Amino acid sequence: DIDLKGVIQGVGGQDVATFCEQGVTDFCNLMTFNSGGTLLTVSNSLLNLSSLKTNGVDMTASYDGTLGADKFSVRVNATYTNRLTTTIPTPSGVPTIQENAGSVGQNGFPHWKGNLQLSYTHGQLTLSPNVRFVGPGRLSTIFREEATATSPIEIARAQNRIGAYYVVGLSASFDVLPDEGFQVCGAVDNLLNREPKIVAGTF
Repeated sequence: DIDLKGVIQGVGGQDVATFCEQGVTDFCNLMTFNSGGTLLTVSNSLLNLSSLKTNGVDMTASYDGTLGADKFSVRVNATYTNRLTTTIPTPSGVPTIQENAGSVGQNGFPHWKGNLQLSYTHGQLTLSPNVRFVGPGRLSTIFREEATATSPIEIARAQNRIGAYYVVGLSASFDVLPDEGFQVCGAVDNLLNREPKIVAGTF
């Protein structure tokens, strides 16, 4: 577990607007309106957020082997973020608790992230495919997805969720003149040409 006091960071433009609407007046001071009341800018300024608590697990595994004269390797890195809780002070003295674990919005961390790297060398040729993975999550952890006895739904679950995403890459190298160290290499970051997930950021 990590428990930090006196954390200084921004909460994100959307959260600034949301906290202001919820009556946290300190965040309203970060918003600028014109004479007609239209919102012009939101300042995602650094704030003293009082505390940040997080815990999770980092996992790494690797294996190197041979197939005859050929060489190969497998590397797996994965991160599970169980909790990422920020405490935001308010004028009333009752802090706002914001949980960002499982969020894929600004300042959020999906529960799962991972990277798989493979490498295979045959003679002078090396091929290295890789897969980067980001787990599913919520766009915002602030808005209610379910109604309570006293409060209505603030956002539909389907509108606040984004699915898992992965990208396949491939790099290759060829030792043209091994003794002289002359090598030709290239890489493709998005081999399958997958469209990225669109997540709104600061506005």
